[in-house]
Amino acid sequence: MRIELFKPLSIHEKGQRPNQEDSLWPREGEKSNGQLFIVCDGMGGHEKGEVASQTFSEALGSWIGENVITPFSDEQLRSAIEYAYEKLDEKDGGEFKKMGTTLTLLYFDTNGVTVAHIGDSRIYHIRPNEGILYQSRDHSLVFDLYQRGEISYEEMSTHPQKNVITKAVTTGRENRVTPDVCHITDVRPDDWFYLCSDGMLENMDNDDLLALFSEEGSDEKKRQKLIAETVDNNDNHTAWMLHVKNVVTEPGDELLPENETTAKWNVMNIRLAQQRIPVREETSIEGLSYEVPNDVVVVEAEMPNAQNNSKIFHGNDIYLNDYDGKDLKSVKVSNQWKIVSITLLSVLVVGILAYNFIMPRKTTTEPQVMNVETDTAEVATSEDNGGTRSVTTGIEDNKNVTSNNGGKGRSATPPKTNLQPQTSKKSDSEKKEGTTTKETKPKQPESSDIIPQGELGPIM
Repeated sequence: MRIELFKPLSIHEKGQRPNQEDSLWPREGEKSNGQLFIVCDGMGGHEKGEVASQTFSEALGSWIGENVITPFSDEQLRSAIEYAYEKLDEKDGGEFKKMGTTLTLLYFDTNGVTVAHIGDSRIYHIRPNEGILYQSRDHSLVFDLYQRGEISYEEMSTHPQKNVITKAVTTGRENRVTPDVCHITDVRPDDWFYLCSDGMLENMDNDDLLALFSEEGSDEKKRQKLIAETVDNNDNHTAWMLHVKNVVTEPGDELLPENETTAKWNVMNIRLAQQRIPVREETSIEGLSYEVPNDVVVVEAEMPNAQNNSKIFHGNDIYLNDYDGKDLKSVKVSNQWKIVSITLLSVLVVGILAYNFIMPRKTTTEPQVMNVETDTAEVATSEDNGGTRSVTTGIEDNKNVTSNNGGKGRSATPPKTNLQPQTSKKSDSEKKEGTTTKETKPKQPESSDIIPQGELGPIM
C-alpha cells in the first residue's frame, strides 16, 4: 500500500497563554518527509511543559527517522518510545513539580497508517460527507465517567473535571506508560487525518469538524477557517491537517493488520456500545472539585487508599499523581470509593425502612373501662336462711347484699368475667377500714357473661 498526501498543513497558536507548551513534529517551517507527524501538549509549567513536549517529540522524530526499516512495526515504535523517555529523563532536575506531556503520533507506511496516543490530545480519521471513522479515546477522568455511564458524551465537554487526565508521558522509569496503538488500512482518496491538542476543541465538536472537512474549497481555506474558529481559545492549540491525495493498493494488502473497527480505544466503537448503558444524573466528585489556576500549583487531593496525594496541573491540563516522598507515581483516578459509599448508605436506608415499615409492629389497644368497681364478678353461693337469700357480689367494701324473695334458697354462680384490675391508691378512710378499692380496665365482656347487679331474677 502506498499513500500519497497533499501538502500537510499545521496550526500552532498560543491562545491566551503567555508561552507555547505544544510541540509539532516536523517542527514548524521544516519540510516533512510525508510519513511521521506528532503533536504533543506539554504540562508542568515554569517552561517545563514546553521542555517536555519538545524533548519527547524531537526524540521520537529523530529515532524513527534514523532507525525505522520498512515496514514500520509495533516493536520499532516501542523502541522509539523508550528512547524518547530516556531523553526526557535526562531533562529531569529532580523537581517536585514533574513535567509531562501528552502524545499523538501518526506514521504512513506500506502497511497502512499507524496511530498512537497518550493523554487527551486526539487523532481523527475523517471521511468527508460520510463520517468520523476513528477518534482516539481520551485518557481522562470525564471519559472514564462516560464509559461507566455516569455522564453522557455531550456532558464531557462541560464537566467541571473535564481537564483531568489519567495517563501522560512523564519523567521517571517507574512512571512510564505505553500508548494505545491502532492500525488503519481502510484509507481512501480525500480522507483526512487530523491530529490536535485539546485546545483546538474548546469551541468545536465532532459535528463541526465533519462539516468543516466536508466543505468545498482548498485545504488552505479549511485551515484558515479552523484558525478563525479557534482564535479566541484560552489554551495553546496545535494541529496537523493531513489530506489523502491517492492510495495505491498492492497484492497482499488484505492481509495487513487492521483494527480500526474493533479497537477498544476508538471512540466510534465505544459510543456504539454506550448506547445500551443508562446515564446516571449524579456526576460530581467532591474530592476532585477545584478551580483551575493559570499557573502551576500542587494541591492536596482527597483520594482513597493513598497518602499525600497531589495533583500537578498547568492551566487547563491536570495530571493526577501519588507522591511517596521521593517520586511521583502516576495513578488512575477511580470512582469505586464513591460507589462503595453510596452502596453502604443505600443498605443503611433500606435497613431503617425495613425496621420501621416492613417488620411487624406490636399494637396496643386501650381496653374499654367498665363502670364496675370490682376486681371480680364472682357470685358466691347463696344461703337459704328462712326465706332470706344472701348473695356476695364483691362490690366496693365486700358487704353482703341480701334480698327477700320469699322463696327457697339456691346457689347461683354466674360465669366469671375476664377483667384485668387496675390498682388505684387507697384513700385514708379505706386504709382505716381495711378495705381495698381497685379500678379495672377489662376487655369488653359479652352481655351474656355478666349478671348486672340487682338483676339476678327470682330464685325458685
